[in-house]
Amino acid sequence: SNVGRDVGAQILSQPKALLIGTAVMVGFGAIPGMPTVTFLILGAAIGLLGYTLYKGETQVVDAKTGQVTTVSAVDISGKKDAPAKSKQGDADNFQPTVPLMVDVNADLEKVFSSDLLNDELIKVRRALYFDLGVVFPGLQLRFNDQLPPESYSILVGEIPVSQGRLRADHLLVRESVENLSAMLIPFETDKKFLPNLPTIWSPAHLKTSLVKAGIPFLEPTQMLSYHIAFVLRKHAAEFIGIQETRAILAEMEGKFAELGKEITRVMPIHKIAEILQRLVSEEISIRNVRTVMEALVEWGQKEKDPVLLAEYVRMALRRYISHKYSAGQNMLPAYLLAPSIEDELRAAIRQTSAGSYLALDPSASKRITTAIKAAVGDPSLATQRPVLLTSMDIRRYMRKLLEQDLAELPVLSYQELTQEINIQPLARIQA
Repeated sequence: SNVGRDVGAQILSQPKALLIGTAVMVGFGAIPGMPTVTFLILGAAIGLLGYTLYKGETQVVDAKTGQVTTVSAVDISGKKDAPAKSKQGDADNFQPTVPLMVDVNADLEKVFSSDLLNDELIKVRRALYFDLGVVFPGLQLRFNDQLPPESYSILVGEIPVSQGRLRADHLLVRESVENLSAMLIPFETDKKFLPNLPTIWSPAHLKTSLVKAGIPFLEPTQMLSYHIAFVLRKHAAEFIGIQETRAILAEMEGKFAELGKEITRVMPIHKIAEILQRLVSEEISIRNVRTVMEALVEWGQKEKDPVLLAEYVRMALRRYISHKYSAGQNMLPAYLLAPSIEDELRAAIRQTSAGSYLALDPSASKRITTAIKAAVGDPSLATQRPVLLTSMDIRRYMRKLLEQDLAELPVLSYQELTQEINIQPLARIQA
């Protein structure tokens, strides 16, 4: 981009402005004491240029939309027909990936209402914001002939992250197979694709009967919004970057000006963004931005490792974390690690100039993971979600170790709990 060329393009694309400039020049020339001849010459030159450009303008009508576009007589590149050039070059324009998209088989277009889906997603985005503090983008819906029948795919950054199925004439029933059989309600089971929900279909014409029987169910639009909500929660960290962090800081500076100045002095914005990503990836809300930033100001001058800084922020959020996982009851069901496992993890931690990592033998990793899975089972089936408690120095490594097999099991440290919390030991895990 050339500044002179850009300025010239703006001037030459507005002939009416040049004609107004002519009138202004003549007005100045009429003022006593002003160099009348000079202003008249300038006015005549600008007026001639403006008149020529004005007469040379053409109007183009889009045959599809009927929209009228005014084409300037002179393009700064020296070529006519600028709109044609623009259309031809659309493919060369910078087009970033779509942050959130749903591909739906084209045959399913009539299965759900786009307006109803939009209303559902507004509720989902609002609920997730209050829960995590992340502002999620809007959704782009695309009907794709290439997808298998009755299928859809959820994409984050245009990369598929989850798939599902929608059936035009069926409802997803949220009831056990045993109860449905006892009530003689027709159903069929299918491969599970929704988190925490078995896939049990019932014919859509039984909707009234299901309502009367008090059996909950999901219609296609609700199924899709439920699935999208899970994906957004799981991938929330991908929706926080430098741009979003800058917006958070800008909002905070309006209310806590001194804190905003101090945090930008202590820490670069990219490191703040990384810490926020680490918090959100474990479903720790960043809405309490004041506490988060005060913790970073306090520890940012002593510690440079963003991984450790995230742990200090979690400590500062202990009241929130304690309330979240105890469900406000001050009673926390927890699995405890045997000291031998904690010592084994500590011995496997390696420090490098790029940070620290866990260099645990694969067989040891499998042994520890298997022991935890055997003790915990399926955390999603518990009435109150249990946690795994460990020491602060190894908490993040244990979380990483369980990320694939037990992603739904929260890993907390003792330092993240308030004194009012009573720990209810469920088991001490040995490996």
